[in-house]
Amino acid sequence: MKLIYICSPLRGDMEANLKRASQYCAYAASCGVIPIAPHVAWNGVFDDTIPAKREAALRLGLELLKRCDEVWVMGNEITQGMQGEIDEAARLHRATVYVLDEQVEQDLKIRQEHTPLALEDCILDSNRQDYEGKTLVLDAQCLITNCRKSENSLWVAYNGFGCTYGARGQAVYAKSLFDGHEAHWERADFLGIVKPESLEKWLRQNPIRHEMAYEVAQEAKQEHSLEPSAKGDLGWPYVNGYCHGENTRLVPTAENLAAYIATKGLEGDLTITNPLDQPFLTTYGTFIDRCSDFAFLEQQLKPVLIPLQTGEIEPPPIQEYSGPYELADDEEELDGELEP
Repeated sequence: MKLIYICSPLRGDMEANLKRASQYCAYAASCGVIPIAPHVAWNGVFDDTIPAKREAALRLGLELLKRCDEVWVMGNEITQGMQGEIDEAARLHRATVYVLDEQVEQDLKIRQEHTPLALEDCILDSNRQDYEGKTLVLDAQCLITNCRKSENSLWVAYNGFGCTYGARGQAVYAKSLFDGHEAHWERADFLGIVKPESLEKWLRQNPIRHEMAYEVAQEAKQEHSLEPSAKGDLGWPYVNGYCHGENTRLVPTAENLAAYIATKGLEGDLTITNPLDQPFLTTYGTFIDRCSDFAFLEQQLKPVLIPLQTGEIEPPPIQEYSGPYELADDEEELDGELEP
């Protein structure tokens, strides 16, 4: 079992944060790992209100992090101390995954799928395409037995003669999508380019949140038929966004709703409705409160919203809908309103 460093807030309401950290540890343990949260393990040893002792605790925490296999960033808030731990994990090439409070509360477990991806997870005949810049499925047989896991399946090729189909050279230099470490492979070590649906499933089980993962997900949507339809991801011509009573008609794609939530949510709570003005989604500031379409929320909205919430990516401009407001006859009956 893997040893997992639990990264979560402490300062502020320390009693509540210690309780939450214990809950995070219980959640992680239920996912089949060994969790350790420094401020739970060392509760009462260091006084976090005394700067010198806080610094000593942080140093020991970073030493502990070096001995852990992964870092799990827990909750909807990233504090200054947590950011230092995240930065250290990146420096050490420790895989870092992010788990929101909603996932813990709903017991939505991660890292449950360990079977490595296979040929059926590749786009048909993609092994005859160029590989540079593509996300590739590594043949699990190239790995030692205890490394043949889903987390080690996906690699992003960035260089090497083997990236070009038909070239005499076979070297492919690639980065692990999971933890970012680089390796030299041969072209024959890869089964092909990953299918978008397999990539999405993999990202849900391994909720990494770095720039390469974000770019990979966006490129997959653009290149392999995961682009929004003419009516947007939700199938409606537009949605209404309400902030302090002000209505903005929005292009209904996941990316645009994420931009609206991350930007306007700073001004207050939001309500998003379908074209018949039936509530579809509500927020507490920039965080989701309720959404009537769970699949859209988990599979499309959250992957693009979370990097905006944490400040890793700047929100793009909000796209306002400028087309006709009348609904077609087949759109008069709409599903998706929030249940009372």
